[in-house]
Amino acid sequence: MLRIPVLLLMIVAGLSAGPARGQRVPLLDLRPAFFKSAERLRRNRSKERPGLFCAGKRYRGLNVPASARLGFDLDAAFQRFEVKVGVLDGGRGAVRFKVLGDGKVLAATPPLFPGAAPVALEVSLERVLLLELVSFREGSGGSRGAWLEGTLESVAGRDLGGGGVLR
Repeated sequence: MLRIPVLLLMIVAGLSAGPARGQRVPLLDLRPAFFKSAERLRRNRSKERPGLFCAGKRYRGLNVPASARLGFDLDAAFQRFEVKVGVLDGGRGAVRFKVLGDGKVLAATPPLFPGAAPVALEVSLERVLLLELVSFREGSGGSRGAWLEGTLESVAGRDLGGGGVLR
């Protein structure tokens, strides 16, 4: 009897050996449903110059005031979210970050300070309709937070084109 390894059969049949992977979408490509803050949201730049600098390294991402709430309607189209969070260089106070899915805390940081390396967060978004990215000023100071290099992984086979999720 001829034995063919199962993995080879899966490859020939077009099946994957692990869970189905979806499309990776940069956070910057999503259309925000809302942004609540007294100051404005900036993409890929600080107030003074292009680029976001955290612990001396340049990143791409969202520059937010220390106290802000940013929401995205996901329509349960994504299964995973990965992002780095940090306080932009030049700040004078600490910032805490939370990732909420449908109002539930999915991840949170302790207070982060200017000059410290960004902290990586990774959360499951299974069946999440509303993703909220929240920053809180910790004490006094004029720091700005940043959501850096964020990516979302779509549910495998999900069409993202017509749902209004992308910008």
